[in-house]
Amino acid sequence: MFLGKKSNEETIKIIKTKNLQLTTLELIHLRDLFSIILPGGNSVSKLLAEVEQRSIVDDTLWNKIENLCVKSSLPIGNSAPDYVIGLLQTPPLGVIPINLTDEIVLKSEESMKEENSN
Repeated sequence: MFLGKKSNEETIKIIKTKNLQLTTLELIHLRDLFSIILPGGNSVSKLLAEVEQRSIVDDTLWNKIENLCVKSSLPIGNSAPDYVIGLLQTPPLGVIPINLTDEIVLKSEESMKEENSN
């Protein structure tokens, strides 16, 4: 048995964890938050994880939630509800001018050229 210094490859990284006490309703709420699907089929949680480059963290956290739900006899997977983000009514739309000042300047220059050519 070698008791000397370990190489970098043999070093075990210790990750500190935090304890979180959840009521059954809080666990259900957390499970449901992970089930919110956006148009396109990805969950809010998955998209956030992709943006923040935390996909492994998202998967690990979901596995912990899923295991706790199973231990608590709560529905999971196909027997649990899913939620989707969607439009409930037509959003208000309007016409918004862009580059308005540039357009006015361009039209003014054209008008001045026309007046000068007359």
